[in-house]
Amino acid sequence: MLGWIVRFVMFIASIITGWFVARDTASIDVIEMVVSLLLIIFFLAVGAFWPYLVAWFAERRAARPTRARAGRRNVRPSP
Repeated sequence: MLGWIVRFVMFIASIITGWFVARDTASIDVIEMVVSLLLIIFFLAVGAFWPYLVAWFAERRAARPTRARAGRRNVRPSP
């Protein structure tokens, strides 16, 4: 199971690295490893802070005015 996760992360890292670095570069393996480590850190951070992120986005969505409450405030005046 862990092998599949690592394989998926390395696949995504190789795609991202391919966007920015040429394939014939000597340090492509090192750059792919750095990108994969950054992806792993990102996934772990999102997993660790998931409840806080959900609450934050819910607060932002609740604070956003809807069209019915906003009235004519969002309409630009004509020049």
